[in-house]
Amino acid sequence: MSPRTAREFGLEANGANTQEMPEALSVAGGELPMRDALAALDTGLAIGNLWYLNYSDRPACRMTGMTRFATFWLEGGKIIAPVNVLRFDDTLYRMLGSKLEALTAETQLLFDADTYGERALRSMRLPGALLSELNFTL
Repeated sequence: MSPRTAREFGLEANGANTQEMPEALSVAGGELPMRDALAALDTGLAIGNLWYLNYSDRPACRMTGMTRFATFWLEGGKIIAPVNVLRFDDTLYRMLGSKLEALTAETQLLFDADTYGERALRSMRLPGALLSELNFTL
């Protein structure tokens, strides 16, 4: 928790930033080899890039975001067509809980490219995720 939150609740701060969010998030990979991910998906959307993520409802852990670049419709594990930009809105409880089918064994290191005001130091090492369902709003 940040120093401000610690003072507010009379607790000890642990050095968190003012947003109280990870700055170097690392999630271990799962069992699904990346080379088998499209076959495991079979039919549905393959999303290769998310443009941004924001909370749409923090208490419910609901995230909203948009796809960007490399989103394709698949049938039988084969790319059929590119898909235009889509907005999703779903809870992390569903995405990383009841609707999570698998995580890829391999992870990717993603750097924050934000330079507004100063260079960002945040990074993430994340696996891909195979979901059985995701709620889209557009």
